[in-house]
Amino acid sequence: MILRNCKALINGKIEEVDILIEGERIKKVGKIIRGDESINIRKKIVIPAFIDVHVHLRDFKERHKETIETGTKAAISSGITTLIEMPNTEPSIDNMENLKKRISIINKKSYVDVGIFFKFTDKIEKDVEDVFGYKFYMDKPFSDETFIKSFELGKIVCYHAEDYKIIEENKKKFREHHKIRNCKAEVIAIQKVAKNALIKRKKVHICHISCSDSLKYLNEYTTCEVTPHHLLLNKEHYEEYGGIAKVNPPLKSKKDNIYLLEALKKGKIDIIASDHAPHSISEKESEDSPSGIPNLDVMAKIFLTLVKRNVISLYDLWRLYSRNPAEIFGIKEKGYLREGYYADMVVVDFDAKGKIDPDEFFSKAKYSPFEGFKYHGDVEIVFLRGKIVYYDGDIVEKRGRFIFRDF
Repeated sequence: MILRNCKALINGKIEEVDILIEGERIKKVGKIIRGDESINIRKKIVIPAFIDVHVHLRDFKERHKETIETGTKAAISSGITTLIEMPNTEPSIDNMENLKKRISIINKKSYVDVGIFFKFTDKIEKDVEDVFGYKFYMDKPFSDETFIKSFELGKIVCYHAEDYKIIEENKKKFREHHKIRNCKAEVIAIQKVAKNALIKRKKVHICHISCSDSLKYLNEYTTCEVTPHHLLLNKEHYEEYGGIAKVNPPLKSKKDNIYLLEALKKGKIDIIASDHAPHSISEKESEDSPSGIPNLDVMAKIFLTLVKRNVISLYDLWRLYSRNPAEIFGIKEKGYLREGYYADMVVVDFDAKGKIDPDEFFSKAKYSPFEGFKYHGDVEIVFLRGKIVYYDGDIVEKRGRFIFRDF
């Protein structure tokens, strides 16, 4: 298959090329390619598909919230062809039996390529095969020995950086969610991670940074990510939406929004991630709402709009949501439009306009604090490993599979 008349993002620059796909991979990128079967892209923008390294797909005993099928359909609709799932499922992915069950469901039900993070516990003695790395939850009790061990295995560890001791102390003084999980809880946790990463000379990743002060403590051994809600929403949105906007870490201030966005553009933040965390609407509207925002359906609309408004560049979006995730987490032969790489691509329609409507979500979680957000730019066509899997609002083929990092 040949994609003709593309304005393709090649190594961060727009070039007018044709793209030849052979099997699952890009065979050739050039200005003139002969062949029969072709699609005329009509000078629309073609970019590497997105890679989301922080997703909660629920399933198992929480199928009422989300399934691997519905969650990965939501991912495809946002141009995400590869994601890595977090292990705080019910039951959690902290043993080989549950890991094998999860892999089986992914291979049967997924519409995108899915990898897994394994939950880090004191039971881990050596690296676990078939996973990309580990997730360490610092907002739950753990021993000093377990924490130090997390810097001594080979695979990368992702830290939910909120200090549980500070959280427990704050629970004695406050009832408000944002005061219990305040910036101090995040900053102290990040200081601990960064310090030990430096001492051990171990590359680590810090999830969903929400406070501007947190960035002061990063170093050459740390990478980090930011979510759309911590970039664009704040405490005022929580006051407006209540449980719908409740998340861990909580939404912070407008000042933090501004600082994080500037840090994003300056390269101080490495990755954009959805932290897609769906619950049922009845749970989110309850008095003690669980934390989490479903973001997979809105990722492309939000970030393509930021590109259209010149808030970030298309290069920034590629760097943060394709190239860096692939390179940091060792996702092989993805993240670039490059000969020999998988043909994972998105055709962008920058003329698409509308408002975010949760009723249109593929996810089971049909609510969002981004409801009503005016978008200008959306996904038109998605290719996963050489085949069209999404076209003009419809999913046309199931092609997902389990993937893993092989050390």
